[in-house]
Amino acid sequence: MLEAVETAAQALIRQLGDQLTAIYLFGSLVQGHHIPGESDVNLFVVLREGTMLPAMRQAFLPVWQKHQHLLKRAPFVATQKAFNRHLKLNPLLAQHLIRDGHQLAGQPGYLDRRLATVEPHEAYAYLVTEAIRASTALAPELLDAQTAVAAQARLRRLARRLRNEHLPEGETAVQTFARIQHFLNPIMASLPATQKWARIVPKGGTSPLLPGLQSIYTETNKTILVFNELTPAKITLTDWGKVATQLPARTAGLELTTVEQMSLSIMFDRPLELRLKKTQHTWGPNFLAAFNPTLRQIMRYSARIPSRILIDELPNAYLTRTDSEEEQHKIIHDFQNKMLNVQLEHELMVRYGLVERFVPPSPVPDRETPASQRVAALFQHLEWWSDYYARQIQ
Repeated sequence: MLEAVETAAQALIRQLGDQLTAIYLFGSLVQGHHIPGESDVNLFVVLREGTMLPAMRQAFLPVWQKHQHLLKRAPFVATQKAFNRHLKLNPLLAQHLIRDGHQLAGQPGYLDRRLATVEPHEAYAYLVTEAIRASTALAPELLDAQTAVAAQARLRRLARRLRNEHLPEGETAVQTFARIQHFLNPIMASLPATQKWARIVPKGGTSPLLPGLQSIYTETNKTILVFNELTPAKITLTDWGKVATQLPARTAGLELTTVEQMSLSIMFDRPLELRLKKTQHTWGPNFLAAFNPTLRQIMRYSARIPSRILIDELPNAYLTRTDSEEEQHKIIHDFQNKMLNVQLEHELMVRYGLVERFVPPSPVPDRETPASQRVAALFQHLEWWSDYYARQIQ
């Protein structure tokens, strides 16, 4: 494992030269709960402004072809400006890089320690959102095979991160989720915001068919069951497969959470979803109606999306694909759809009066443009969108 990391770092140092600012190793490998073949290797590469990504790709692709079974993914990639902006938008990541990250290249002391100030509600909102998303692993029969595997991996990765330890051999998804809730429950009870919400959010009688169930929401084709509490005993004693059979036939995923956890997730990690009514109430008290996120929270959420695509998702696709036109066009198709989602959300925010209309300085090139130029344009557009929303936070 360390050989693969060292090989990747040295290849990037040799190929990029003074275009490289820093390389960081972070994630499970530095925290001591990495599982070879299951866990990702997380690298963050910081480049000087104006560095061309094909040079980065040329350096990394041979390493990927040899060690992809160990690395599992490409590095995060950002220019210095995008790196600092991303850490301001994601202070939990900044804190992790400063506290646990290993710098493999670049001048020491490059990280700005002021970026690592994390408000507890924000930190735990992110973890709660991850727990909600990962809970789909409890009803894999509602998912396609690939999504079910990804959900199981996400659940196990979160449990290892929270507990900072390896999981017992053969532990089921239900047991892992119970482990996660055992960790989160006392924290939820201690946060000032959740204590306040416990007094003001409406609650009603629970379902006789599923004791403790307070409300049901839907998001696209997913069903979200919201309980008054999720104790380890409640989780392990419930037949979630049987619960899944009682859901509408079109359901494509079951998520589980509590009133306090969903409130925290929506307010501090997903406020735009609340404003745009992406989460639809279907049964029980509509406690989300009591919340009204601030404009600053919404702008930060909106900035995080293109920043994550720019630094994480698009490099992971671009750096691990071959040079074939077919592969290039698949990347372009997939990420133009992601860009379209960013633009559609922006249009909705304009209609709600949250922002003024923003139009990137240059249009996305048409299909007649060479694939490499279209990929470069995607990176540029994501940079413009990230920068636009980051400015709105001020």
